[in-house]
Amino acid sequence: MSTAAKQLRFVVEQLRVNILSNMEYRISFLVQMVFMVLNDVMLLFFWWVIFQRFDNIAGWGQKDIFLLYALSAGTYGIAYTIFGNALRLSSLIVEGQLDYYLALPKDVWLNVLISKSLASTIGDFVFGVGMCLAIFGFSYKVLLAIVFMMVASLILISAATIVHSLSFFMGNAEQIAAVFSESMLSFSLYPISVFSLSVRALLYTAIPAAFISFVPVSLLQEFSFGLFSLFLGVAVFGIWLSRRVFYAGLKRYESGNLVAPRM
Repeated sequence: MSTAAKQLRFVVEQLRVNILSNMEYRISFLVQMVFMVLNDVMLLFFWWVIFQRFDNIAGWGQKDIFLLYALSAGTYGIAYTIFGNALRLSSLIVEGQLDYYLALPKDVWLNVLISKSLASTIGDFVFGVGMCLAIFGFSYKVLLAIVFMMVASLILISAATIVHSLSFFMGNAEQIAAVFSESMLSFSLYPISVFSLSVRALLYTAIPAAFISFVPVSLLQEFSFGLFSLFLGVAVFGIWLSRRVFYAGLKRYESGNLVAPRM
């Protein structure tokens, strides 16, 4: 079995374990999922109210905005259901809680990220897929949308990991990472045409929110091999870069000398 196949099998098995762990408290698990779906629905409700008065927003119609939200929610759902620890990587570094992972034979970067799943984000994924079904029906575009969500989730996790890994170099970067994550979410929920050219350039580079929602929406509206190649290339480059930054920082890591259970 190839290394890539082994890592994929490891990810799938760890995801199964994480979900089963969350389901030990089934009521809490279901409540978190339901409330996340309701939260997403309420955000769309405000857009629905706006579209009762306006035909479009910067050239984007109601269907386009709803699809934007669906892909963004689905991407976040996949990302943090599988790589839930990405949101707390800074605290793990600062508090010396990487010791446990360093003692394991598995890939440290991958093992840290997939060791936790956020139950609520499964609701995001359910909402995203449900909205795509409502927009496209039982069409091949729903499957394409899920594929695009998966690719976008890799870009999201890569960017988050890089920013959190700054804690290796500058101390606690948790606040910076939190602001970055909020920026990614906020920018991904608005049509890119409402932003100036300078901000758009930023959304394709330093804060790659355009690849979380706008690019997948464009591909669903009119598929382009060129744009898809760029999309996939950014995801591959992001994974490569996030690993490099993480392992470069890991050389500077100071053990917390902790004997603690897995977090």
